[in-house]
Amino acid sequence: MALKLIGTPKSSCTLKVLLTLAEKGISDYRFIDIDLMKGEQKLPGYLAKQPFGVVPILEDGDISLYESRAICRYLAKKYENLGTALIPDLSDLKTMGHFEQWASVEMANFDALARPLQWEVIFKPLAGEPKNEQLIHSLVDTLAQKLDVYDKAILAEQKYMAGNTFSIVDIFYMPLMSYLFRMGFGDMITDRPNVKAWWESEKPTAPPQQQSTSA
Repeated sequence: MALKLIGTPKSSCTLKVLLTLAEKGISDYRFIDIDLMKGEQKLPGYLAKQPFGVVPILEDGDISLYESRAICRYLAKKYENLGTALIPDLSDLKTMGHFEQWASVEMANFDALARPLQWEVIFKPLAGEPKNEQLIHSLVDTLAQKLDVYDKAILAEQKYMAGNTFSIVDIFYMPLMSYLFRMGFGDMITDRPNVKAWWESEKPTAPPQQQSTSA
């Protein structure tokens, strides 16, 4: 039975999963595109699968998963012998500890700032809500400080976000990094030489064609 992914390509979390599928060369899946602006993720049938009412959901036979990072890890492990290797051998305790450290760094120091920034700049106007300019300014300033640390202390020492090998952790960054350019903050990447070098080294595979239907 083919995989089924429920989400929207407008969602950075859905994009993480699509990029993971692409890196693994998986095209045999069905994509259900739901309309967040219409609240389709809050309908009873959806909430029965994802009680928090957010995207994406992956269905694989009798397995149903939500939370994009968990889905990406699942796919990376299930298809570990296909496409790009995205997770290291986690049987080694030191390797596992470092890998989970770098995955946690993304959540605490990048996603926690870039995601609310995306909401304020991109999605609030789509929902007809006013932007909070003070919050935007604060988020941009704090994110810039965090990216200084990435530039001087992390990517000055290693090529990728979790070491010297491309991994699923790099995928976790890619959608919201791309959104920084769309929001007019691309200089946060291009003005930092090591962050810029990392970004320019990323050549994400375009998500393969798949059967797509509306909810």
